[in-house]
Amino acid sequence: MNALRLPAALVAIALLCSLGMAPVQAQAVAHTDVTSVPCEFDLWVPTKDAIEHAHFIGETRIVSHTTVNRNQGMVHMVMDTHGVGVGPVTGDKYEYMNAETLRWTFDRLPVEQTYVHDFRCIGPGPDNNWLIHATIHWTINAKGELTANVVNVWSDIM
Repeated sequence: MNALRLPAALVAIALLCSLGMAPVQAQAVAHTDVTSVPCEFDLWVPTKDAIEHAHFIGETRIVSHTTVNRNQGMVHMVMDTHGVGVGPVTGDKYEYMNAETLRWTFDRLPVEQTYVHDFRCIGPGPDNNWLIHATIHWTINAKGELTANVVNVWSDIM
């Protein structure tokens, strides 16, 4: 569940930072930021014969570009995650990757965004390549409070 909270928190931080740009002038103000965030989590990984609990370590690279003018703002964010994990039972090495592109335009609070989160865990052979998909909807209300709702979650073994 921590893996799902991280993207929503990053989106909220980027949005709140962009709303804080002041003063807003008639001419557009643009800002680009590149950040790398270490990630570490545990995940149950399906194998041919069983499910094992693997520990993953990696990094998420976040590139965000914000443009604000007198009438509205626009945020474009790309998050690219890569890392590895090892199954403690089988000793198998798993690689994970995740790529998301988020774009939204706002002119005042409240702000809403829905995005799709696809996570791939690639194992050493057939039938242990795993896709986890989630659709998440978040809102920042007029008071600046963030709420995030998981709309759907599914997974598939390929």
